Amino acid sequence: MAEKIVINTGPLISIARADRAEVIGKLPYEFICPIEVSREIAAGILKGYPIAEPDWLMPTTLTASLDPVATAALDVGEAAAIQLAKELGIDRVCIDERKGHRHARSSQPRQDIGDHYPGCSAYHQAPAYGHLY
Repeated sequence: MAEKIVINTGPLISIARADRAEVIGKLPYEFICPIEVSREIAAGILKGYPIAEPDWLMPTTLTASLDPVATAALDVGEAAAIQLAKELGIDRVCIDERKGHRHARSSQPRQDIGDHYPGCSAYHQAPAYGHLY
């Protein structure tokens, strides 16, 4: 079974803008996002952002209500991504804002918390698979 990575809205939009969704989908990871991220993507499409929900992305429902402390400090998508990772015991989260990183690190240590592509572990491994130039 492939290792799972929870991914937030910002990195998905960046992947779509770079036209690299098919490349990321070939990596040996299972990418999931909370339903809240899917809603943000749908709202973004209405505002003219690129379609950023590739077929390899698995939207997943949170089992508990969003943490009010997290949503006070972060946008809904980031708070939900961090919470989903906690609920499912996933060690890798790909988010794009510094305050999201700080919150994730303070709430529970992670192996890798990314800032757009650079910290997302899948992005680092993409060149090894010959996918990104």
